[in-house]
Amino acid sequence: MSIPSPKGLTFAPAGCIIKLGKGEEPEAQNKIEGDLNMKSIINGKRYDTGNAVLIGEYAYGTASGFEGWEAALYRTPRGKQYFIAGSGGAMTRYSQSSGQNSWGGGSRIDPLTPEDALDWAETYLSPEEIETEFSSTIEDA
Repeated sequence: MSIPSPKGLTFAPAGCIIKLGKGEEPEAQNKIEGDLNMKSIINGKRYDTGNAVLIGEYAYGTASGFEGWEAALYRTPRGKQYFIAGSGGAMTRYSQSSGQNSWGGGSRIDPLTPEDALDWAETYLSPEEIETEFSSTIEDA
């Protein structure tokens, strides 16, 4: 369920705006509609979605819903550091406390090992996206 503003716009957690016609509802999608432009420094390493290589992305539910989330898998440009940039509603792993017993949506970057990145990709990405990035670690059964 989306919550339209008085001007007929629906707001997504990552700051995306989806224009809807009168009476239209957004559909659940498997691709992110907006830009998850994030930067973070974690353990002395800079993670920046603007400079990283996008491997694939996935979205669940409606962007404005409590359980809706979107995430993208990236590789840093200088090596094999992987990370997830994601955002979601109050009932997702991206939720943030907004007071006593109160939670709201949020966003963050999570660094991943190459093994964890492959696990995430196998769960959420297409075989083509997985093969493109992880071809050296995949073998025939």
